[in-house]
Amino acid sequence: MSSQNLLVKQLERRLAPWSALGRIPPKGGWLRTIRQALGMTAPQLGARIGMTRQGVGDLEEREREGTVTLAALRQAAEAMSCDLVYAIVP
Repeated sequence: MSSQNLLVKQLERRLAPWSALGRIPPKGGWLRTIRQALGMTAPQLGARIGMTRQGVGDLEEREREGTVTLAALRQAAEAMSCDLVYAIVP
């Protein structure tokens, strides 16, 4: 087995627990789903990150559309006392 194949296999093992997450996003997107699971309203999240309820709605829509920035996701995650985990899974 080549060293490249070995590295790919090791990476696949490390990322296996996360692989299904990237393939089946919640219908409303991750931000909205996590926010609601925490019992947090859009205005409450907005107050924590300095935006309006509509701003939070726009942020959640950008996340669903795939046009949100990592910086915006990180800010929202921190406001919900969460960690942003970003990975490219083969």
